[in-house]
Amino acid sequence: MKTRATRRSPYDPPSKMLSLSTRAIARRGATLADALRTGRELGFKAVSIPLAGPAPRAGAIAAAQAETGSRVASLRAGCLDGEGNGRQPTEELGSLDDGKRARALAAARDHVALAKAVGCGVVVIDGGAVEGAGLDDRVRRLEGEVDRGAEPGELLEEIRISAERTRLAHLDKLCRSLHELVRRHDGLRFALLVAARPHGIATARTLDDVLDDLKASNLSAWIDVGRAKTAERLGGPPVADLLAAFAPRLAGVDLHDARGLAEHLAPGDGEVDWRAVAENVPAGALRVLDLDGGAAPAAIVEIRRVVESLGL
Repeated sequence: MKTRATRRSPYDPPSKMLSLSTRAIARRGATLADALRTGRELGFKAVSIPLAGPAPRAGAIAAAQAETGSRVASLRAGCLDGEGNGRQPTEELGSLDDGKRARALAAARDHVALAKAVGCGVVVIDGGAVEGAGLDDRVRRLEGEVDRGAEPGELLEEIRISAERTRLAHLDKLCRSLHELVRRHDGLRFALLVAARPHGIATARTLDDVLDDLKASNLSAWIDVGRAKTAERLGGPPVADLLAAFAPRLAGVDLHDARGLAEHLAPGDGEVDWRAVAENVPAGALRVLDLDGGAAPAAIVEIRRVVESLGL
């Protein structure tokens, strides 16, 4: 992972723009348009659409935007796919299986169409994970062991060795997919999520190479702070180092806390060093407050106050 000294973002949203993930305000049976209205009532001028939450409908969102003056700051590729236990279709852009990769590109194009329809600022893409017989199962077993208090050891090293065998081939496929997607839609901004799992394709070590290879002005990096904190338990780099390394190429961050492998906690309720985060997130990067659902409106307002008091 390269270390960079400057603190600029390649994108230029309003300085220190804070968006609210609709995950935090999605009530059972509510639509995404309802969530957008709720976000505006809580003082957020923008919302971000995560993987989990109400299904997006462009027409309804546009009507709610006209009513509230709010905007969709970002969306995660995969939000149209519905929840499931396996990999999202859009996470197969680096697959070695041409059929899976074709389906991933088709799914990604659907998300691009949604983003354009609602005037979304950034489409965030998860580059997915290396494929291999039983590899996903071994990673889940590792996460279970670490969650129960074990230290990652031989199993983590075994996963790393297995993933490394074909990671370069996956990176090539991912770059080909992104080239086709990003350059065809050069009026839209894209961000590639830094992988947090040990068999990820676009890792802290390899994502720079992807960006350097593509040389696309509308493609940058995205960091999920809470997920990156859980990744530390699995051998990942410290969150502050990760942010510092990608600061000049950072489109945005998901802000939530983590304790152990539990995530989407309110900032301050977990183990993230938020002052270090604030020092390393460039002013122009989008900040998405990505809390678990069920928080009371008053609690969300207080959490926002805390986040802003930290300089975020």
